[in-house]
Amino acid sequence: MTILKFRAVEERDLPEIHRILTAEHVCRGTMRLPLADMEMARKRMAPEPGVIKIAAMRDGGVAGIGVLVTYPGNPRKWHSGELDLVAVHPDHRGHGVGAAICVELLRLCDDWLGLQRVELMVWASNVSAIRLYERLGFELEGTKRNYVRRGSGYDDACLMARFKGQSNG
Repeated sequence: MTILKFRAVEERDLPEIHRILTAEHVCRGTMRLPLADMEMARKRMAPEPGVIKIAAMRDGGVAGIGVLVTYPGNPRKWHSGELDLVAVHPDHRGHGVGAAICVELLRLCDDWLGLQRVELMVWASNVSAIRLYERLGFELEGTKRNYVRRGSGYDDACLMARFKGQSNG
């Protein structure tokens, strides 16, 4: 795998981010529809308080994006965050980009933000993503049955979380 560099997303990344967000494999794994315009990508990547949006750079282009949501406006959730999006550019799939984005976001959680809990939601049929999250320390917390329409049927949503430190629960 080529070495990745991480940085905040920038306005100039929008064409590649749009391609990522409308790629078939990304739409299958999210709530997105494949027919979204550039304005959708602009809004999705616009700065928001408490939301960290990173670009994984590979071979001079955006290989993937990651979004971590934190809760600075909610003191009772300062300890937690959510991996809201990990998406890989169609031309960079199969090179460990998604895993590298997860590792980088978790490094931010641990080394910079001190988060004790990081959660995510993944479709039950996305077995490779679930295995990756388990390798990174995530545990299954629950399942939302028939949560999302997929093709002619439905898929469950797995709720997963990774914990640091002690739990009182």
